[in-house]
Amino acid sequence: MTVEMTLPKLKHPRPLLQRSAVHYPDSDGEPMAENDAQYLCLTDTRFALDIQFKDQPNVYVAADILVYYAEGDPTKSVAPDVLVAFDVPKGIRRSYRIWDEGKAPDVIFEIASEGTWRADVTWKRGLYMGLGVREYFLFDPTATYFKPLLQGFCERDTLGEPCPPLPPVRGERGLRSNLLGLELWARRNDNPDMPYVLRLYDPAAETWLPTPMEAAERAGAEAAARQAAERQTEIEAAARRKAEAEIERLQAELARLRGEA
Repeated sequence: MTVEMTLPKLKHPRPLLQRSAVHYPDSDGEPMAENDAQYLCLTDTRFALDIQFKDQPNVYVAADILVYYAEGDPTKSVAPDVLVAFDVPKGIRRSYRIWDEGKAPDVIFEIASEGTWRADVTWKRGLYMGLGVREYFLFDPTATYFKPLLQGFCERDTLGEPCPPLPPVRGERGLRSNLLGLELWARRNDNPDMPYVLRLYDPAAETWLPTPMEAAERAGAEAAARQAAERQTEIEAAARRKAEAEIERLQAELARLRGEA
């Protein structure tokens, strides 16, 4: 499908005092996700990326935030499911305004749903290309809308050609994000209503980035292990005190017997 569109031209940032008082809404009135599958993929991906870049103060990760791309026109916005922007400080934003941040997001993820998938593969791709997004990934947790279910477009082709797939060693289909330094994998899931999940793998650390549920389970297991270790330490300390008291009692008894002799 070919979509013709006029792409916006980015303006150079100007001092805030020189800008007109234009209201840029925080919401477009649309829901964050249309269904549980889309929501879980969105939140799991955002959480994993937050974990990956938690120690890097100039990597901004967000989900479902309005990106305004034409200064002075609050109707020119898009809300990517997940975005990553390098050389942009972390912080709490009400919206992402490209002229204030000085650049477009570098990496964008869109998760398929019945109401959004056509836009994801047509005008959104063209818009992101025009804005300067360097990597664009699309994932379909139901394998209904995107063929293949995991797709990527990378900067070497200015989002023009698909990223080559990885050998299927960690899932059904894998792609590499050079900007993120991660592998993206579509993996089978036990739930028939969500037959695939999107997981991120760190090849440098040789580990999967956790989902919120996995992180909670890991934290719970670590807390239980700490409690067990602390309890064992208390038991050993109590046993040691009891043994020391018995030694003192025996020594005192021996001294008494020697005195009587």
